[in-house]
Amino acid sequence: MTVSNYRPISLLKVLSKVLEKVVNNRLLSYLENHNLISNNQYGFRTKKSTEDAVICLSNIATKHMDQRLKCLAVFLDLKKAFDTVSIPLLLRKMECLGIRGTPLAWFKDYLKGRSQTVKVLDYTSNTQKVTHGIPQGSTLGPTLFLIYANEMCDLELDNAQIIAFADDTAIIFHGGTWEETRKTAEKGLAKIRKTLENNLLTINAQKTKYICFSITPATQPPTNFTLKLHSLQCTTLEFPPNDCSCAILDKESSMRYLGVIIDENLNWHPHITALSNRVRRLIPVFRNLRDIVDNKLITLVYKALCQSLLIYCISAWGGAATTHMTEESTNPPWASTVDYPFSSWEETHAIWRVVLGFDMMMIMKR
Repeated sequence: MTVSNYRPISLLKVLSKVLEKVVNNRLLSYLENHNLISNNQYGFRTKKSTEDAVICLSNIATKHMDQRLKCLAVFLDLKKAFDTVSIPLLLRKMECLGIRGTPLAWFKDYLKGRSQTVKVLDYTSNTQKVTHGIPQGSTLGPTLFLIYANEMCDLELDNAQIIAFADDTAIIFHGGTWEETRKTAEKGLAKIRKTLENNLLTINAQKTKYICFSITPATQPPTNFTLKLHSLQCTTLEFPPNDCSCAILDKESSMRYLGVIIDENLNWHPHITALSNRVRRLIPVFRNLRDIVDNKLITLVYKALCQSLLIYCISAWGGAATTHMTEESTNPPWASTVDYPFSSWEETHAIWRVVLGFDMMMIMKR
C-alpha cells in the first residue's frame, strides 16, 4: 500500500448529511424524469444495480459468441477518478443539463471553498484548499460523478457497447476476425481516452485489462495478439501494433468486475470456485453452533453469512453447467449441522427450502 492509494474522506456534520440527502433525491428525480443520464450507466440509480450491469455484459458477450463473432471486453481503470474532477467543468455540465439559477449557485457554493488536512497520530499537516474533486463520503458525490462521466457513457463507438457502474467501466468490442476486433478496440479506446482527458480523467494503463471471449481454446486469438492503448499523439492505428510504442494492455483469462469473476469462456467456473472457497471457510462456524443453538438460530446465521454471498448476481452465473458446480454447492456447509430423520441432503431439501426461503437446488441442478 502506497501513500498515493489513500483517498481523503469528507467529515460531514449530521445536518449537512440530511440536507445532502434531500438535495440528492431532488437531483436524481430531475435527472431520471428527463432521461439525462445515459442508459449505459448503472451506478447509484433507481431500478438499476450491479447485477443488471453484469447480466448486460454477459448477455452481450454470449450473443456475439453465438453469432460466431470475435469478442473482447476491456475493463478500464481510472486514476483517482473522484479526486480529479474539475469543479468548473462539472458546473458547466450541470448548467447544460438545465440546472441553472439558484440551484446551480447552491452547488457552486457547495463544491468550492473546501479544504483538507491530514492527521497521523499527534501530527497534523497544514490546511490546503481543495480545487479539484468531489467530496468522497458524501451523499451527493456519486450523483455528481454520474453527471461528470455521462459524456463518456454516451459515446458512439463502432461495434462496441459501454457498460458503466460509476467509474467501473467495461467496453465490449466485436468483429468478424480477431484482427478486425483489435483494430476496432484500439480505435474505440483512443476515442474514449481523448474524451476522458478532455475531462481531466486519466486511464491507468497498468491496471486496465482485457479478456478475449471464446467458447473453446481453439477459438482464442493467436499467441502474438496484443491490444494497445494509443496515446493522443499516435497516428498509427491502422498499422500493426508493433509499429508504435504505446502501452500494451495486459490480457487476462478472468477478471473480477463488480464482485463477480468473469472468465474468458463465460462458464463461471472461476467465480463458483471462489464462492465455494468463501463459503467453505464458514464451515467451522456452523460446526461450533450446531451443539449449542437450535435450528432457528442456525438458519439466521446462514442467512446473514451465506445467503448474501450465494444469491449475489445469481441470475447471471446461476445458469452455469452442472459440471462446473463445485462440491460445496451440492454439500452446503450447514447441511450436516442439523439432524433430520432423513438419509441425504436431497431428501431434506424440501424442508430447507421452506425454512430458508431460498431454493438451493436452482444452483445444484438444472
